[in-house]
Amino acid sequence: MICFTVAIPPSTNNLFFSVSGKGRRKTDAYKAWIKEASIVAKLAIRAKRIDGPYALNIQIGKPDNRRRDLGNLEKALSDLLVSVGAVSDDSACQRIEMEWSPNVDGAFVRVMETKAVPTRKTAIASAEVSA
Repeated sequence: MICFTVAIPPSTNNLFFSVSGKGRRKTDAYKAWIKEASIVAKLAIRAKRIDGPYALNIQIGKPDNRRRDLGNLEKALSDLLVSVGAVSDDSACQRIEMEWSPNVDGAFVRVMETKAVPTRKTAIASAEVSA
């Protein structure tokens, strides 16, 4: 299991901007968050790495009463896990649980090894063999 707490990331809506003829670029706010969060995450990870399927639990301290979309905070955290080497690929994530928490200052991230979820095709074939 890997656990750490970082500052709340920018919303997905504020991670990138478009540059005509050059594509998407990271915003200054996103670059600054990555720099700070990477230091904290790397210290927490040390030699730990989850190479296979994993589950992600995220608790975020709501900083104020503004309307915020909790789901828009996940992408930066998942990308951070890949960039610091905590997980091999965010496509290996099998489950994501997120919640606002009054007990957290920032974003608390917990990554746990888990089993892969079978594909629909595999589940149907398994059910047919059992019948």
